[in-house]
Amino acid sequence: MRSVPATVDAVTHVAAAAAVEAPVPADAVGAPVPASGDAGDGHVPVAPNARVRVLLFASYRDLAGTGELEVRVRVGDDVAAALAEARARAPGLERLPQTLAVAVNGVYADFATALADGDEIALLPPVAGG
Repeated sequence: MRSVPATVDAVTHVAAAAAVEAPVPADAVGAPVPASGDAGDGHVPVAPNARVRVLLFASYRDLAGTGELEVRVRVGDDVAAALAEARARAPGLERLPQTLAVAVNGVYADFATALADGDEIALLPPVAGG
């Protein structure tokens, strides 16, 4: 995987040619599930939920019908899990390409990037021009 500039701003996201592309796993899910381990009392702990903002631009905004979604995933889940949850909440996002550029908290990232409560994922559409 190649290195990508750290900061994403209005100009940088337009020049997404150097963005990291990663496939969306078909089986990625964002619903809370029990963490491994059992305290012996029959109770299996659940990882705490994280609220994540998904920002959508240009054609991706058109697909979703909104420029922003809030999704919930487990703390430590990755971008792929958050995108699976976003697809479930906005059916138009089913038409997102399988590979797309993303940024987490203003930094280009791949789909394996772990998330925390309050993180922001930007979905960056391809840009044409010359």
